Amino acid sequence: MSNLDAPASYETLDPSRVREAIRQSPDWCEAAYAAGRSLALPDAFRRARRVVFAGMGHAAVAGDVVRARYARELPLSLSVWRDYDLPAFASGPDTLVIASSATGADDEPLSALDEAGRRRCSALVICPGGDMALRASPTGAPRYWPPFTTPAHQTGLWQVFLLLGILAELWLIPDPGEAVAEAVSVMREAARAIGPDSPAVRNPSKRLAGQFTGRLPIIVGAGILAPVAAYWKLQLNHIAKTAAVRDEMPSANHGSMLGYERPDAVWQKSIVIALRGACDDPRVAARYDLTTTLMLEAGLNQDTARARGASPLAQACSLAYFGDWTAYYTAIMSDIDPAPVPLIHPAWNQI
Repeated sequence: MSNLDAPASYETLDPSRVREAIRQSPDWCEAAYAAGRSLALPDAFRRARRVVFAGMGHAAVAGDVVRARYARELPLSLSVWRDYDLPAFASGPDTLVIASSATGADDEPLSALDEAGRRRCSALVICPGGDMALRASPTGAPRYWPPFTTPAHQTGLWQVFLLLGILAELWLIPDPGEAVAEAVSVMREAARAIGPDSPAVRNPSKRLAGQFTGRLPIIVGAGILAPVAAYWKLQLNHIAKTAAVRDEMPSANHGSMLGYERPDAVWQKSIVIALRGACDDPRVAARYDLTTTLMLEAGLNQDTARARGASPLAQACSLAYFGDWTAYYTAIMSDIDPAPVPLIHPAWNQI
């Protein structure tokens, strides 16, 4: 088990310097938002009444964050599609399909892009090249990929900001510029507070990684923090190469908590982390408080990670960024190189 306060641990286990990629993430988010606001997009896109984010993994989670932020405030239909083809309602030019793939080869969003063409939907592509770019070109679908290079596991956060920039430029959402600036500022502050140079005694991300050692993390969120819980799971999978589970409040109170009555060996080898913030519905906050009490009475391992910032976007991004560092430290503590993702095999895109 490596020492998180020893510089040699990072030099030995992280030769690809994933830590620097995480440090740069706020800058990439800022640049992606600016890019979204400056893209030359067809005027017809502004007439969209339905937006479908088609993607897998980090791309889908980015769509989930945007959907969660605006689903209760706008008549615009926002949905995320993690499957082949498209949902039945997606048809015609007033449906905007945003297909995303960090490789340009993911089979599911490729299928969605093809189906968008058959149904005469408007389409926009986010990919670096590959088959997706080739299929988008004949249709005239705009394509974007940033000029900076990021590891695959760091594409999720900046895609949130890119989508916000695109939707704002199309006048489909209110101008989020103030919230974007706050979110970037909060993440930059966190880079200083919980980066590798910050000792474990003052670094809650390092301490939480220590609690994950030898346990199954169960990450719980609500509202806009529900997709952040999914983001934590993905980062733990990709960076720390460990299993993780995500859950959602308040639905967890109608299922998962029934297992608290039997704190057997499975629970003793698990830890429940609640992602909480001021953006939580007060009724959900009350449920969290009661659930925490029940878990403590049952002797379950549990902890809380609290969001920073005033806006819902800043709170979501502060916790997502906290999750980046926690997954990274979990890898280092377990003597795992955080960079490679060997089991996501290209052959799976040939099915």
